[in-house]
Amino acid sequence: MADLLEGKTPEQLAKPSLCGDWDVATVGAHLASAITTRTSAFVLELIRNRGSFDRANSATAIKEARNGVPATIAKIRANADSRFTPPLTGPRAPLTDVIVHTGDITRPLGLPHDAPPAHVRTALEFLTTGRPIAFVRKGTLAGLRFTADDLDMTMGDGEEIHGRGVDIVMAMCGRTQALSALDGPGVALLGSRLR
Repeated sequence: MADLLEGKTPEQLAKPSLCGDWDVATVGAHLASAITTRTSAFVLELIRNRGSFDRANSATAIKEARNGVPATIAKIRANADSRFTPPLTGPRAPLTDVIVHTGDITRPLGLPHDAPPAHVRTALEFLTTGRPIAFVRKGTLAGLRFTADDLDMTMGDGEEIHGRGVDIVMAMCGRTQALSALDGPGVALLGSRLR
């Protein structure tokens, strides 16, 4: 992520990402804040935002982004070996977060979005068998069968959706832009649930 952010122009950093209202720089700041914000500071932000995890998360990212992209890059590099594990979701959540947010940045910038196959496999396992709180809305994946053609991996039962594993990860996490890279009769159903 630090390498991805480094050397981007101000225009690229200000480009809207695929992640809600955040621009590219704020997505990077979110990842930096996720591994450096003290639990007590995040709890305080939760209280300020009336218990809304999403609003507290956004407020934390926006505050971090005010420090500038060089500070974001420095924090990510300094904490690259972090073993931070969020409560409830477990250790696969941060890996999945990085894969999804990398796509949130690269796709609007017209850059390729790839990830190591082993990482994509882990993310898919987390999203379909773990506790993907804040990643996948309840019921979104019900009645769907996902096949990652590049990983020889199939998950779920129901209407078929197939394509690259990284595109499936993005679609599972609500990025409707990834649907155009997927095929199968289940794509329309997933799309209706995401909208």
